[in-house]
Amino acid sequence: MRWTYLIWACALIVGIAIGLIVRKNRRSRFSQKQLEIKRRSFEYAFIAVFIFEAFLMALHSFNVEIPFYWLTLGPLFIAVLVAEIYDLIHRVYLPINPRIKGSGWAWTFIVIGILLIIPSVLKIFDHSFNSNMLVNLLLAIVIIGYGIGILQARKS
Repeated sequence: MRWTYLIWACALIVGIAIGLIVRKNRRSRFSQKQLEIKRRSFEYAFIAVFIFEAFLMALHSFNVEIPFYWLTLGPLFIAVLVAEIYDLIHRVYLPINPRIKGSGWAWTFIVIGILLIIPSVLKIFDHSFNSNMLVNLLLAIVIIGYGIGILQARKS
């Protein structure tokens, strides 16, 4: 089970490397106001991670057993959730000129994200939630956020 975390860490490193390469082209398309709102969303994400870690420490002090995946991937999940929701509320998920031709992809992303969320939520209520479900929730948030961002860009 621990080797799966190594695979996820390698995938995260590859994703960050690709993101840094793509970021050079994408960053210039964001307006100054959008960059300021994105900076603020990262600050709020950091604060949320700090509060989540304090919550986990409080649970640990009361001898509550916390699954390993919540200790490793939980802060990443909380940070992505807070940053994406803040970006979507302020309509800065995509650049001003996102070069989007149709909204078919938006609905495709939203449907795929919902299909990822449904089994994860059912596993939470079934008490058989595991680290794979946490990764599915993380991916679903990103995919649904991207779909909503495309729809917001089309309406602007």
